[in-house]
Amino acid sequence: MIEEHVTYAPHILCLLRDPWLVWMHVVSDAAIWGAYFAIPAGLVYCARSRRDLLFRGIFFWFALFIVLCGLTHAGNILDMWIPAYWLTAVIKMGTATVSWMTMMQLLPIIPQVLTLPSLVELEQVRQWMLRPQEDRMAEMLAQLDKITTVVAQLTPPRAP
Repeated sequence: MIEEHVTYAPHILCLLRDPWLVWMHVVSDAAIWGAYFAIPAGLVYCARSRRDLLFRGIFFWFALFIVLCGLTHAGNILDMWIPAYWLTAVIKMGTATVSWMTMMQLLPIIPQVLTLPSLVELEQVRQWMLRPQEDRMAEMLAQLDKITTVVAQLTPPRAP
């Protein structure tokens, strides 16, 4: 039995070489590819600039994930003229793998992220700290009086 060599056709043939359709695909994929390289650059810049940033590692995982997503669009452009379907399939497999690895990195930190104070809460604390110490002390003593009253009401009287 003689094996035939299979040659894949480039996508341009599937699109009937319609110039508007071809360029809509190419320009869209190129724009997405560009954004998918710019966004990770911003994420990595933030993570590298702020050493005190919580969960810095997830920024790098998201950056890698987004870069690989961008490469799939670069592969779509290549496939328009050169049928490199095996290469684009390998890129997609890499993207799928890193996507799930990113998710596995994200899962354990979600509960921690949800416990972080909001900007409104932080601003309230900041405003409280800016008040004069006497006002803050009076407020804390008033709160302590309320707590003492509640505890006294809940405590059974002692037998003589």
